[in-house]
Amino acid sequence: MTVTYLLMLLVALAADLLGAPDPSPASTPTIGPATTPLNPADTASGGLPWLDFIPIGAVIALAGVMLTLWVNAARARRDALATLYGDSLGAVAGYLEGPYRILKKDGTPSTRFALTSKLSDVSTSIDHQGALLRMHAPTEVADAFDFYVREVRREAGRQMSRAWEKAPVTTDAGINLGEGLPREKSHAARKVVLDLMQTHIHRRRYNPRSCKRYKTCVQQAQQAASDAAAANAAEDAAARNAPPDGPTGG
Repeated sequence: MTVTYLLMLLVALAADLLGAPDPSPASTPTIGPATTPLNPADTASGGLPWLDFIPIGAVIALAGVMLTLWVNAARARRDALATLYGDSLGAVAGYLEGPYRILKKDGTPSTRFALTSKLSDVSTSIDHQGALLRMHAPTEVADAFDFYVREVRREAGRQMSRAWEKAPVTTDAGINLGEGLPREKSHAARKVVLDLMQTHIHRRRYNPRSCKRYKTCVQQAQQAASDAAAANAAEDAAARNAPPDGPTGG
């Protein structure tokens, strides 16, 4: 708002500079055949004596202050968005760690309580970050983040369900799980939303190329979300139509 007020003041000063009436009595026409000649001092400013009373330096200083405030506000906005985006991705990363935490359980009630409490806090943090993105980020970025969360919860959620069924770890050697869990869908969705976030932070509305890159990333994110939804629906339909496991009577 401060920048807006300064801009309005600058416009008012500029309008006064370009269109203000001449306050000098010497330039006021007199009634009658005789006219009073202009004072030579009035012509020092090119026939505009009121220029001597306009603080040109103040106008220039005001323009500099306005530009500085605008640049600082834009930089602060980008820094705040970068922090918000990083915290949002970090919250989802905590959910991806869930299956590994569960696989390292020792089978005690206290460990089960600690794990479930931690996972509940992670889910709450994801919802919190998603709400902040809805309030402070463009709708396209918030939609891409929701797509990322859906893919993570679908992939890591199933892995956590299977991890609870595994036997508890009773030795130090059992902590080393060996190969990592598959993360193809989660990593692909993360790349989509990360590219969109980076492009948005570096977008400049006065730069057509940066605006075009942002628009391209938005289209790619929307297409990725649509493709993933179709693939997940087909996978769920195939799972429902699959025959049950186990021997069948004959």
